[in-house]
Amino acid sequence: MKYLVLLVIIFVIIYLFIFDKGDDPMEVQSVFNGFVESGKKKDLDKATGYISRNYRDDYGGNYIFIKNILRNIFEKYEGLDARYKDLLVRFEKGPNDEDRAVAKLKVFVEATKGGIPVNIVGSNDDFDTVTVYLEKSSFGNWKIIQVEGLDAAEENYY
Repeated sequence: MKYLVLLVIIFVIIYLFIFDKGDDPMEVQSVFNGFVESGKKKDLDKATGYISRNYRDDYGGNYIFIKNILRNIFEKYEGLDARYKDLLVRFEKGPNDEDRAVAKLKVFVEATKGGIPVNIVGSNDDFDTVTVYLEKSSFGNWKIIQVEGLDAAEENYY
């Protein structure tokens, strides 16, 4: 049994080295697409799957804090509509020489409560510009580690 586990680990390592696609902006775009879709479906586990457990932001937020905000939004509102546009991605090395992506994009999030639209991010179809930092996980997929410039209209999510 030990040999089987060791063999699987070796296979995964070899696979990641041989088939690593490098830095592809489409991989980062798929993170945002998946996050938007999971938000519209109010799927908390899938939405938080795009956020790194190492998440930290300048506002004191961490993974648990963000998960609680998302949970509260999903419970408070009947529907969510999230959109983004003008995605620009660049790749760089982080402070600890880790692979990192920096994405600049415009975001708009609107919720519905009692049939009345409520702006969460942006206002009146006016998108907020945000910067999102992502790092590659040990499995080679991108995870969100920090967001800057997010001025939510609603402040009482927690």
